[in-house]
Amino acid sequence: MKLNIAEIFTPYEKQAEFLLSPARNKLFLGGRFAGKSWCLTLQVLLLALINGCNGALLGRTESDLKKNLLPFLRFHLETLQKATGGYNWIRRYSVGDQQVELQNGATILWRGYDRVDKLRGLNLGYVALDEIEWSESDPIRVYETILPAIRVPCPRPTFALATSPNGLRGLTALFRRKQLEGDPNFYVARATSYANPHIDPEVVESCKSTMSKQRFETEILALASRPHMAIFDQFAESTHIVNHKKGQRGSKYIIGIDWGLNKAAMIAVEALEDGTWIVIDEQIEKPLSRGHFRDSVRGFIQKVCGDK
Repeated sequence: MKLNIAEIFTPYEKQAEFLLSPARNKLFLGGRFAGKSWCLTLQVLLLALINGCNGALLGRTESDLKKNLLPFLRFHLETLQKATGGYNWIRRYSVGDQQVELQNGATILWRGYDRVDKLRGLNLGYVALDEIEWSESDPIRVYETILPAIRVPCPRPTFALATSPNGLRGLTALFRRKQLEGDPNFYVARATSYANPHIDPEVVESCKSTMSKQRFETEILALASRPHMAIFDQFAESTHIVNHKKGQRGSKYIIGIDWGLNKAAMIAVEALEDGTWIVIDEQIEKPLSRGHFRDSVRGFIQKVCGDK
């Protein structure tokens, strides 16, 4: 059965370029509202139809899969069924096994890559991986761990990624380097938030009005920027790491807390009578809940301040 993908799913130009690229490694680098997850889930479905073998849809966490990626995958399957006269392309859909088997024998597994070592034993023909630059996992380690799993012979073995940039680092930097080298196995499609014709430009503009220039370039224009300046460029161990005895007369403690999005951090500073500030302790963790982190804050303050 021949399918007109452009007519059935109507991807916009940048999405179509990404979907049609034959490169083994391809990256959809998009701003907010650029339709990255929509495009990635369509890509994994098309690869399943083309290759007829096992593949995987990987999200940052199981929660990301359930809330974001799987609804798009089901939507694409429903769209395909309607466009083909009601033909049911699904042979078996199992939430327990975390997979959908299609009528052509292809199986799409879905997993979170937050515990990437559990994915080492998979035998796949293709992988679609979401928002790697904004995960807690190291992007390069995730890529290098999963890449050998793409080993099943098939017409189009593919490692497809969709993410917003988070600076010129990780896999974004890897793909840029490969492009500069002229490697045909690496392809990048970049789409700004304005590229998506299904998003009202006023929605994008309302977000732009609250953003800094650098954040606008990253989250709307999908530009992978280098830092504007070196961070802590004047730091030197010889002058900034000092011997210090905590609890000096007249000193005060200052506790800094960042609740964060995925990780939380605390820092303790002792402010001396002469105006010197000395960082004396820090703690970074991934709390189970805000209540757990409040308990950690209390424990951290007690450890640093004692009865003072």
